[in-house]
Amino acid sequence: MSLPSLSMPHAATGFTSSPRFGWRARLVIATLAMTLVLGAAWLATPLPSTANGSAANGHTFAHWRGEGRDWLLMAKPDTGELVVYDAADGRPLRRLRVAGVKDIVLEDNWLFVTSTAHPGLRLLHLPQLSWRPLPGTTEAR
Repeated sequence: MSLPSLSMPHAATGFTSSPRFGWRARLVIATLAMTLVLGAAWLATPLPSTANGSAANGHTFAHWRGEGRDWLLMAKPDTGELVVYDAADGRPLRRLRVAGVKDIVLEDNWLFVTSTAHPGLRLLHLPQLSWRPLPGTTEAR
């Protein structure tokens, strides 16, 4: 029994099919198609959240939007400050002294602050910029 060749008539249509492209052309087409698919998948992949991050100089930052405000909050361990910037134009709005500030993490309207001077977490409520006690404690700072 022999295998049907590509030039044999197709049983349903009666048309003959002949190879239009050589193997090199098919390889190029397949490579381009794969590149297109992978490129589209890469473009569709969401970027990591920019709500929390770390700058190259060791400062951690968080971007907060709410109640008509757009802020960039930055923990600056070298100066012991938590600085609130206007995210639109970059001007500093407020500086909070936080002894030994280390990291910040933003979650909704709460900024979780760690420091080397205070064990555990401290909570800063936004946009009031007021310290709140952790649940189960009575201390705000």
